[in-house]
Amino acid sequence: MRIPSTINENCLKTYTPHNKLLNRDKINSSKFDEWDDEIPKSLREQCIECIAGNWSELQVLDEIALDEDRCLLLDLLSVELRLELTIPKINDEVYWRKCCVHRWPNKVADIKTRTEAIGAVRDGTHESNEGFESNASDHTTNKPASSGSGSLSRTSQKSSLKGNAQGRQQGNTWKKFYCEMHVKDHFENLKPEEYSPEKVKELCDLCGPYVQTLRIQQMISSKNSPNKIPLNSAITGLPYLTELHLRFKQVYAKEEFSWNMVNTSLHDINLLAKGLEKTRLAKLSITNSDIDCEKLILILKPLLKHDVTTLDFSRCKIGDEALIALSKLVLERGVKELYVANNRFGPKGVISLAYATSQEGCNLTKLDLKLNRVSDNAGNILMRATKTVKSLLLSSCGLSENFKIVENLNPCLEELDLSNNGLGKITGRNILQALKSNSKIRKIDLRMCRIPSEIEAEIQNEVVLNRRGIKSVTASTVLDEIVWDDDVVMKFNQALTSEPEDELKIASELTIPCHGESGNLTADQ
Repeated sequence: MRIPSTINENCLKTYTPHNKLLNRDKINSSKFDEWDDEIPKSLREQCIECIAGNWSELQVLDEIALDEDRCLLLDLLSVELRLELTIPKINDEVYWRKCCVHRWPNKVADIKTRTEAIGAVRDGTHESNEGFESNASDHTTNKPASSGSGSLSRTSQKSSLKGNAQGRQQGNTWKKFYCEMHVKDHFENLKPEEYSPEKVKELCDLCGPYVQTLRIQQMISSKNSPNKIPLNSAITGLPYLTELHLRFKQVYAKEEFSWNMVNTSLHDINLLAKGLEKTRLAKLSITNSDIDCEKLILILKPLLKHDVTTLDFSRCKIGDEALIALSKLVLERGVKELYVANNRFGPKGVISLAYATSQEGCNLTKLDLKLNRVSDNAGNILMRATKTVKSLLLSSCGLSENFKIVENLNPCLEELDLSNNGLGKITGRNILQALKSNSKIRKIDLRMCRIPSEIEAEIQNEVVLNRRGIKSVTASTVLDEIVWDDDVVMKFNQALTSEPEDELKIASELTIPCHGESGNLTADQ
């Protein structure tokens, strides 16, 4: 007996008899999947099976009048039909969910951690997020785990144009997930020698209306050079692309390792920059790649035309010069989240970033500087200069007992990570004293900071009181004004206005500010 895909898998398991009961003669209904083998199929079902078997030659779906018949046809359709036929014609979520589970059974289980509510179409045509996990655990059945009838979870639009428009407006759907994964797999496994602009254009024209997020985890290099596939045509061919995540390296080297697999050429960066000029991204992430100062500046210049909200350049080779240019972009384009963990910049770049966050118009709310050489002086300036940052991550930044947390505890901070820094007992007491008059901090991480456990416990108790809302007022501390050195301001203003080679020369002369004799923070030489 064919079990409809709209039947809840948990319901089937509930009514399936135990193996010990299958041997009893009294339970004749134990083989419920065979009870109708000798009953001839209706003419309607035979016609639908015939249509499903020949669907690749004649695409009949919207022409079927009854929803029940359309659902039966979609249940019988093969998941291996050519995408040129299914994407323009089929918008049914149950069918695309079945295709996703069949093609990527292991990745479906990670959807909840990778995206927010994939498949939750809010117009009554959605399936619960729990269905992703239950399908991944038993993908051979290809049954959805959502409860309820198929009429609520499946729809078939009367025209492909209407269906394409709904796919873009409704956001996260199984069809969108399938198209994004299909494009991702194509570019991750495409060799530069096999690159064809015509095929890439066909792929973008077919899947472009449904691709908003592109995550490329690896890029295969040429045999004799570090050049990868050109990304300019791929990016410009996706008109609704808003998020781009890249890694300019090959993950699996196997037995043919070459340094070209992990290196990135300027040719690839130039092509990427050309593609960024013709698109409008909200989020850009290039992580774990061979991106140095010169390459990052080439990438940042096209972003001056974007309304970027999130930038992630973690685990690259960014130095002080590139961070100065990045600070300029953060201020001018209103970036809200910046992730630059595990790079190669030091106090010079951090001070330029502090200057950007102290200016009016800066919208930065989250800043991740983990695993970078941030000195105590630069950390003090950053803590006092930020006016909008609510989450500041300074884990493993080389901070010591000279990091003055009491004087620099900014009242706008809600999350502070100072783990893996040698702060010591005295700094721990200062943090505790500062928290007694602060009601904004909701989370603070002080692990591996050489702070005694009893002091750390008292600090966490103060944070718990803040989360419960017991404290009502944050004491306002009058901080001395930061005097920015003219050299810092000049290098900041000159960033992203000249050629990359000139910017590297200009930024290399940036000096580090220090404390003045009067007690005010200065940026003098």
